[in-house]
Amino acid sequence: MESIEINKNYELKLISFSRSKLFRSLDNHLQDFITTTGESYRLTFQELQQLTEMAIDFEMWVEPSIVKQWRKIEAKHLSGNGNKKKIILNELKQLWFSLKATPSMYNSDAPHVRSIVRKVKNNTLQNDVFGECPVASEKTVCCNLLTI
Repeated sequence: MESIEINKNYELKLISFSRSKLFRSLDNHLQDFITTTGESYRLTFQELQQLTEMAIDFEMWVEPSIVKQWRKIEAKHLSGNGNKKKIILNELKQLWFSLKATPSMYNSDAPHVRSIVRKVKNNTLQNDVFGECPVASEKTVCCNLLTI
């Protein structure tokens, strides 16, 4: 009876966690992995949050996914000594912190785009109130609007 109540409380915790914006920003397969891992290892709310942050960072840094990282560490520690969850989380955190400490490299696959060169148009209207923009020149980007 008591274990059913504990399971129900944990399910409520997972439902509450699944409403967080950070968790909802993950792909469905990562969300599924985090919830199933959370259920099987009884991760705390804070551990679920950290796992979510790591998943996002690994993806952003073009590293192997949190699923691969977790399974790799889990395979190293097959013998269950009761602290498996703690060992896996500590190794993941160490990897995460070491990646955070390395300098950022931005290898963009996006093409290098140059802006269109625009000629300055000379608006020579006879007007006593409006004048040309004082910034307008061949070297600046200007809207060529008349100023007061």
